[in-house]
Amino acid sequence: GSAFAIITTIAREVQIRVYFTRDGTYTCCIQVMNSIGALANILAYVGYLLTVFNKYDAEDETKAFLHVVGLLLFFILAPLYALLQCALLFKQTQYSMFIKIIFLLMAVLEYAVVIGYLVLKESAIIIEWFAVALISMYTGLFFVLFLIDPVDDELKEYFTFGCCRKKSGANERKDRPSVSKRNDPPVNNRAEDIELA
Repeated sequence: GSAFAIITTIAREVQIRVYFTRDGTYTCCIQVMNSIGALANILAYVGYLLTVFNKYDAEDETKAFLHVVGLLLFFILAPLYALLQCALLFKQTQYSMFIKIIFLLMAVLEYAVVIGYLVLKESAIIIEWFAVALISMYTGLFFVLFLIDPVDDELKEYFTFGCCRKKSGANERKDRPSVSKRNDPPVNNRAEDIELA
């Protein structure tokens, strides 16, 4: 699950970069938001792995500490990623307002669950797993964004621009007709016998 979420995060980061580059609006602000958001979500799922592999009630204090650290990383960085994604999503014109509102509501709900987790300590375990399911659903909804605008043509050019450029140049040179030598009139090299009267 974490590997899938990380791969999806990277794919979404590339999609955003390609989209705004295509429109010529990939400013420094959008670039920073995109990069920070992707890094935050990747670290969030690294924290999730720490939470899963280290139990809170473990006898080893180090494992219990890693559980808390992973939980904080996941609960702080994942909602931050959702918020940054909403900000970038509202700048993309190919998606309907309905989709944007759905993502915004999911992000707000993530923050509500995190706050509820911090307040309701007694039901922490239930809220913890509810938050994990909610954040996973948010990441899973990206397939809708990929389905509407897969940017497949731009991705091909984006990842193989240099190679395609070289190949196209080579093909142009290959397809270009070679300059043939001028067809000069044949020269008659035979010596003509001149009969002298």
